[in-house]
Amino acid sequence: MTLHVRPTRVEDVFGEAWFDAIRVSHLPKLNAKTSHPFNLFHAPDEVEIVCLFSGMEAQQGVIEYHLTDIDDRTIARRRLGLRGGQVMLLPDEGAIAPEDWPEPPRAGVDDDPIDDMSVAAPGDPSAGTNGTDPSAAESKSIRIGPDVTRDVGDEEWIRWRPTVPGFGFYRATVRLTNTDGIELSRELSMAVMPEPLDVRSPQFGWNVPRQPESVSFASLVELFRDGGISWVMYPVWYAPDDPTEGQRLGDLAERLTLERMELIALLDSPPASLRTDFSSVEDGVSSTFRDEDSWLPAIEHVLTRLSFKIDWWQLGSPDDESFVGQNQLAVKIAAIRSRLQRFGKNIRVGLTWDWLYESPDPLEHLPAPTAPTRTVATGVPLKGVGDPAWDFLLRSGPSPFTAEELSRHLRDVESELGPVWTTLQPLDADNYDLETRVRDLIERMVAIRMSNAAVALVPDPISSYNGLLNDDLSPTELLLPFRTASYALAGAEYVGSIELPSRAPNHVFRRGREMVMVIWSDHDTSEAVSLGENLQSTDCWGRTTALPSEQGKTVLRIGHEPQFVSGLEAALVDWQMKTRLGAKLIPSVIGQQQYLTVLFDNTFAEGVAGTVTVSAEGLWDQPQIEAFKASPGEPIRLDFPFALRPSVSTDKQQLEISFDVAGHRRHRFRLERDIEIGIPDVYIDTAVQDDGNKILIHATVVNDSEEPVNFNLYLFAPDRKRLRAQVTALEPGRQRRTFIVDDAADMMDRAFWLRAEEMRGNRVLNYRIPGPKSVRTSADEDVGATR
Repeated sequence: MTLHVRPTRVEDVFGEAWFDAIRVSHLPKLNAKTSHPFNLFHAPDEVEIVCLFSGMEAQQGVIEYHLTDIDDRTIARRRLGLRGGQVMLLPDEGAIAPEDWPEPPRAGVDDDPIDDMSVAAPGDPSAGTNGTDPSAAESKSIRIGPDVTRDVGDEEWIRWRPTVPGFGFYRATVRLTNTDGIELSRELSMAVMPEPLDVRSPQFGWNVPRQPESVSFASLVELFRDGGISWVMYPVWYAPDDPTEGQRLGDLAERLTLERMELIALLDSPPASLRTDFSSVEDGVSSTFRDEDSWLPAIEHVLTRLSFKIDWWQLGSPDDESFVGQNQLAVKIAAIRSRLQRFGKNIRVGLTWDWLYESPDPLEHLPAPTAPTRTVATGVPLKGVGDPAWDFLLRSGPSPFTAEELSRHLRDVESELGPVWTTLQPLDADNYDLETRVRDLIERMVAIRMSNAAVALVPDPISSYNGLLNDDLSPTELLLPFRTASYALAGAEYVGSIELPSRAPNHVFRRGREMVMVIWSDHDTSEAVSLGENLQSTDCWGRTTALPSEQGKTVLRIGHEPQFVSGLEAALVDWQMKTRLGAKLIPSVIGQQQYLTVLFDNTFAEGVAGTVTVSAEGLWDQPQIEAFKASPGEPIRLDFPFALRPSVSTDKQQLEISFDVAGHRRHRFRLERDIEIGIPDVYIDTAVQDDGNKILIHATVVNDSEEPVNFNLYLFAPDRKRLRAQVTALEPGRQRRTFIVDDAADMMDRAFWLRAEEMRGNRVLNYRIPGPKSVRTSADEDVGATR
């Protein structure tokens, strides 16, 4: 007996293992699987869990099936009793003595051959994850209960068809116990999803490790379709004496081409029979491709067979950064590329590059061009620019970026020569909860769709630790969110976001006449939107819900988990996205009529008329209403007169803009927009300080304009006389005044009001200043500031 202890990931782990209290006993065999490859289903009624047990010496035992959903809620369960080779149903709850078990079905009496179940023939891919039939060809199906059958033959399988409520991620546990005290269990993860669409996102792909012959490429390509990807990276370097593998790779390339997917041929580690021809000291593909006399003969058979079937070739795996820091990199890669293109002129070559390193120059030290070339990214001739050494760089990093970081890095490299490729590795399950992992994955996929990235490759999709599939190729919890996002955004163009009252982050994509919005929030909230009367919400697990509409308004319940809202009416969405204010700041001028400009377009295909009402609580007294008429596509400008209240606060304020639009139909909707109240280039920084029994309030007037300013400063303290100070002839710069409030022990958590009135003018600044206790954030912090 041997114990193998291996880390699940590459880590520096050292230790010892001991054996203690070893008991050798006879254990029964328990095997469980589903009836579909990779445990993926396209309809809830297809779900079937099959169980094989053998070698049980005890006379009685119990098999328990338990199905749970993504939230660990019980969906279905079934208990079966085993006695003397017979199987019978048991109550789902509570214990029952074996002598009180019901009678099992008897041959010729209770046998009920199942007419609506087809027993797969041996080798049928639909029979199991490895393409083998879980029941013998001569087996007979006997009904044990409404959802349980027993296949009697050379091997006995018990099939359970639970009632599954709909699409989603599920876990099935099969548990066997017997009277000898032995307990065995098996767990299966599975996903029920809609049929794959014909349109897939052109950006997303997987780096798939080499699969054994037991995994058929036919079922593997179906898995790729279900995953919603368009790119597959796969290792193609096989031994010259293994023509079967070459045939399989050619078959894979042809199958992917028929599915309109691109295969990226990965050249990384040489096959075992050729490794003695390469350095055993240095790691990485850069050392493998150093000596042309070694690598070219070793790969010639691969290129001969595959170069006309595969256009994209990657030097090194997505985590192989051995080319980083190489001298004359462009010259080296250009030479490798040139040799590869002797076998196929359409071959395009790329390599991995760390995001944290400066981008290499693909033209450095290369000879001057004799004619302009076309870039892979745009196809546009670049005058005076030669042929780049590589066709793409696969950007990767030691740890995943956030969506914001990824967006920034993608913007930084968008002007570079050639397309931008990046990796997209999900967060791991050890350090992050599922909610965070799902949200992070969706946010990064949205950022990629919004960017110019040509390809986003999941470098390790088959990993129970941080992948989309488990090590046995069954789905992890992240497969459905990845798939849902990929298909929801497939073929869609980013058009912008809608400024909602709740400020929930959202992004809108257009695909032909259809629109879809991805939306989430850091806090649970509800939003009444007017975006169409037939909205549907699809969660990350592919579950779609129709959203009822009442008088043109639909309530969206928004939470931490992103959702995809479809059925948006394009004209309403465009109208709301294009509605804007004419200025970002209202001058804080008291007693003088001003105008607020609202700009929008008639995005409907017909002429419309209506009214716009602008309300602002705290800015002016009455809502302002203006009427309009507009032909299709006409831009509209409305100016609303108002006068600010003397007490208006100098900070960001919310405006409510209500539309009543009449066309073929009537639409009423409300928008909110932010606007600043203040004086251009003049503001006051305030700070409050607890000084024993006193409160010190510091007011620093900042003048960023080109003219000197003069202000009277007034501080209003609760139940006290106002305090006054002056700032006169302040040239561009800063000047501080400090107000001292004596005997202020009872004011530590109360608010103060600072008012600055322009001398010989009508401009006013008003600031609300919280007391020291309101702004203190730690035990030793005495100063808080607001602007």
